[in-house]
Amino acid sequence: MRVPSEFATIGYFVGYGLAVLVAIKLARNWQRDDRLHRGAGQGALRRWEEMTEGLLTRFLVGAGIPPLAGYLTARLLPRLPGSLWIGVGVAGLFVIMAICRDALAASDCYLGYLGERYVGDILAPLTAKGWRIVHDVPCPLGNVDHVAVGPAGVFVIETKARRKRGEEEHEQVVRFDGWALQWPWGIDNADLHQVEDNASWLHHEIKRSRGSAPSVVPILTLPGWWVDNNRGRGERRPGDVWNPKWFTQRMVDAPAVLGPEEIAAIAEFV
Repeated sequence: MRVPSEFATIGYFVGYGLAVLVAIKLARNWQRDDRLHRGAGQGALRRWEEMTEGLLTRFLVGAGIPPLAGYLTARLLPRLPGSLWIGVGVAGLFVIMAICRDALAASDCYLGYLGERYVGDILAPLTAKGWRIVHDVPCPLGNVDHVAVGPAGVFVIETKARRKRGEEEHEQVVRFDGWALQWPWGIDNADLHQVEDNASWLHHEIKRSRGSAPSVVPILTLPGWWVDNNRGRGERRPGDVWNPKWFTQRMVDAPAVLGPEEIAAIAEFV
């Protein structure tokens, strides 16, 4: 069976596109240097760049899959009417679904980056009040989005920028009763577990390095969401949930527990 010239043309452009992608990656050839200042959202931005490069690769490779599938279908099922285009259509559908899934994941990653940048900008003015802010701290579970060290103590802050699923008022609110985090679609405490684990890890690392360590407060913050925080007097977990706009007032007004030398030493360790 003769291969249509259109397939050869597609193959050429797919191969050319892959060559261009490889050239771009070789030209960039950047390496992470943890000695440089870590900006807010730097890790999320790096993941987004990697995901978009991967998405481009899948798109280029995927463009060649439907013609190949059509050709193989026509060869294996020559008596099936329209076998070539059936193969093209089925393979094309799967390719499109995979690309859309990856594109949505990349979009969510970029939303996370924007959320971390937003929270980083809110935390920045605290430096004028004796606070030290460190972003993107590597840890066994990935990274800690923000660590704030100041007179009120050490705070581990995890930023989660999630998409809303509707425009109704009740779909804009997240409720926290001191134990469970209630989203409009149900209870989900995974983010609280993450920030609490990160805070516990940092506390042990500081203690291992310095011999003693202050309490490390885990805070989950949700940019773009209205946070209804009703921590009662009953059973409460270590982590708390704040709206980003609460940081400046709550952290500045909290009682002082660390002096300037301790703040500098802990921040330098982080």
